[in-house]
Amino acid sequence: MNHKVPLFRDYATGYLMWFISVLFPGLHHFYLGNYWRGLKYTLTFNEVGAGWVLDFFEMHVLVQKSVQEHGHIRRIFCCNCCLDYCCCHACQKKKGLPPLASDEDPI
Repeated sequence: MNHKVPLFRDYATGYLMWFISVLFPGLHHFYLGNYWRGLKYTLTFNEVGAGWVLDFFEMHVLVQKSVQEHGHIRRIFCCNCCLDYCCCHACQKKKGLPPLASDEDPI
């Protein structure tokens, strides 16, 4: 069984997205790949704040599930933010450049 253990940066990024989701309801769920739950949180404004508070205590489980399903969190920004600087794996691969050092899976 391929069991991936979350790294500190996975948790840190997850909690950062959770904190920002006060302004953008559901952002942390979209980021972690829980699209239906993210949509629910967006439409109910983080379940009128109660869901946002409860997610603080559940975030470690959400991050673990996301890492096991989607792999480690690589970067906060997506390819649209790269412009000419290759900051993500997809841009590196598309331009035929060697992978970034941080793209190596430590496990």
